Amino acid sequence: FARNQFSTMGDFETLCRQRLNKFSDQMSLQRTEVGRFVSTFERHGIETENEKKAVILCSRGQSEMFAGSTEQAETFFRQAKELAPQCAYVFAMSASHELARNRVGAAHDLAKKACGMSKRKDGALAYTILARVLDVQRDKRGRIEALKKAVEFDPSDLTVRHQYGVALSQAKYTQEAIEEFSKIIDEEGKKPTPTQTLLVALKTRIINYRRLESDEMAEIDIRRVNELLINNPHLSHLANQFVDM
Repeated sequence: FARNQFSTMGDFETLCRQRLNKFSDQMSLQRTEVGRFVSTFERHGIETENEKKAVILCSRGQSEMFAGSTEQAETFFRQAKELAPQCAYVFAMSASHELARNRVGAAHDLAKKACGMSKRKDGALAYTILARVLDVQRDKRGRIEALKKAVEFDPSDLTVRHQYGVALSQAKYTQEAIEEFSKIIDEEGKKPTPTQTLLVALKTRIINYRRLESDEMAEIDIRRVNELLINNPHLSHLANQFVDM
């Protein structure tokens, strides 16, 4: 019956059917495609089929944006928000997309929505992106508060904690910044193999020690950096960053 009726349709009905079929194809979750996003689903608490489809649409939107297809990117992000209107991840990534296009007001609105609907697993992402927007808006206090919330959602994310420390340092909250860098250094110092994260945290702590004129503490960190660079060849490419110190 449907096949027979299709032949009687006008151009408008045919176009609608073609668009529906295209949308359905975009929504279909291919097993291989889903496999690439398993870690993203687990990390950010993505559980329903619609949310998973929306996450994949966001990824497609990012790819189209990088390829210069801004109109197609807009379509993917719009579809993602329509498909999962209560998913913080989708709105956070949409905010990031708007920020990349320098549409700061729209990015701020989407980031705020993401934060408002965020839960334990996606809160850090939402507030980190809000912090990026507030940084562009030169709202130092707002950026600090957003990153503080991000750290509260995921205390184990040392990258976010370092961003929080840098924000504190730039706002002249030097002692508070040192405390955040020290937490990173203590955590990274437990690892059997020293990491780049450890050296970066040491560098930023040295800068802040010197700002407080705590030259003795800065020298202790510099000696530690020297030992790390000498004893760990895999970190030698970072040596130039410490020459002036």
